[in-house]
Amino acid sequence: MISWPKGIYLEASVLCTLPRDIINAEMERLKQVCTLVKAPILIPEVSLQEWIANRRETINKYITNVESGLAEMAKIFDYVERINWPKDRQSIVDDTEYVTKKILDENGISVIETPDIDLKKLVSMSVNKIRPFEEGNEKGFRDSVNLFTVLKHAEKEKEGYHLFVARDNIYKDKDIQDFAQQYNVELIVVSSISDAISKLEEFIKHVMKTIDTYEKTVLNYFLLRNADKISEYIRQNGEFPLFFLNKGYRLGLVPRIERIDSISVIKIDSVTRGILPKGADEGKVKISFTARTRFDVRVREVVSSPVPRLKYGKAPFPSSFDLLAFLADGAERTLNKVTEIDIPIEGSVYLTREKDQEGIYQDKYSDLQIDNLIIR
Repeated sequence: MISWPKGIYLEASVLCTLPRDIINAEMERLKQVCTLVKAPILIPEVSLQEWIANRRETINKYITNVESGLAEMAKIFDYVERINWPKDRQSIVDDTEYVTKKILDENGISVIETPDIDLKKLVSMSVNKIRPFEEGNEKGFRDSVNLFTVLKHAEKEKEGYHLFVARDNIYKDKDIQDFAQQYNVELIVVSSISDAISKLEEFIKHVMKTIDTYEKTVLNYFLLRNADKISEYIRQNGEFPLFFLNKGYRLGLVPRIERIDSISVIKIDSVTRGILPKGADEGKVKISFTARTRFDVRVREVVSSPVPRLKYGKAPFPSSFDLLAFLADGAERTLNKVTEIDIPIEGSVYLTREKDQEGIYQDKYSDLQIDNLIIR
């Protein structure tokens, strides 16, 4: 059984690939799917600090490029003046943190504060080169703080998985999963926002398939309980051409229907999705469906002559169920065998939410209508 996504965590290496306003096509889609699955987008505090530092450097470069460009232009054009910034250079750079956090707030992205982390544990990991610490250098401190920030936040959730988006493959090491198991956290690491979207969309498709299967199961049960009504409709309205009745019979032998023993619903082919009001409001919605029905037909085979004479006959049950049958010259053999015939039907029902006698809201199907038989 697939588990529910509980949080999507963006690491600094991924954040640094975003545009300055952080929104591009991928981020917009990530926000959409996160809204659908009700999973927040989160950033560990140390990743935010690293990202802001990167953005400050970029802002500094922008200011330098603008000033240098104007200085060069002023050597050529006497009317080009240096720009008068509303704030001094350092104040503009310092505003980067405020502006970045404001953008995050506007896009519903939260920051996770760094929890208390055992310093002795980090030192031991560094000495023993336990991932995220790497062989041959001291790199891994910030990665480790990132990891434990995510795990300590994620362990509060009892069920579901947590999606960590980081370009650094160090997070995919076995040591990382060992730590996740210690915190009883299902941690899935992907390398890009695109991969995160694909993972979430896979979950959404699974949920929609589960809902679709459930709706078909409930409707199928309702139709089974109304099999008599479906049977009566077919007996009253069924008109079957000769080519349909002849399916599966040898040349020179044609079936003559004696009676229909039973009609049952064997499969729901399609159901339009019915959306009732949210919460505890009463409501009613019409749902269309196609279902496959099975006839258990008692037939008798008749040996036909080379030029058979066709004649219309009546079925021997108390309705106007008209059938085409052969009444041909020649010998007649009564086989009295039961043949199964599958025929799709189209119809509609109402899905209704209403209170029962105990005041509890119940969703149920009612008002079955059969609209059409599909003879192929």
